[in-house]
Amino acid sequence: MDIQVLIRKLVSYGVQTGLVPEEDVIYTTNRLLELFELDELEERDNVTMREDELEEVLKGMLDYAYEKGILKENSVVYRDLFDTKIMSMLVPRPSEVVRRFYDLYEKESPQAATDYFYKLSRDTDYIRRYRVKKDVCFFVEHIKRKEIASCAKAV
Repeated sequence: MDIQVLIRKLVSYGVQTGLVPEEDVIYTTNRLLELFELDELEERDNVTMREDELEEVLKGMLDYAYEKGILKENSVVYRDLFDTKIMSMLVPRPSEVVRRFYDLYEKESPQAATDYFYKLSRDTDYIRRYRVKKDVCFFVEHIKRKEIASCAKAV
């Protein structure tokens, strides 16, 4: 998939998840164009993106960045760092996140604030859903507690 489509998909994902307000679509697109050292976004039909496509879209962007020399090394660590940089183009400033968290905490509940932050962490790929899905969980009986969940990484 070409980088132009990937950028459009990621911005669409940002709008769909509430990370990118409509007013910030052009700004976010321009930041991504700058990151990928592109001058402009070609005129094309609008695209949408499903939540489960995030891994594929980021992989395409990382591959493009490596091919163009933007990503210096093609290792897991460098790819993780660069996809974090990509997603940072879609996130509100830390002060906005903190303000929203405490507003929810004080006006609604600690649960509402935690739910907001958890959703933000998932939507921004800080919690990498596609990796979490690969975790294997099992339950073990314990003498003092009824059940304790244990998780082990799938091989």
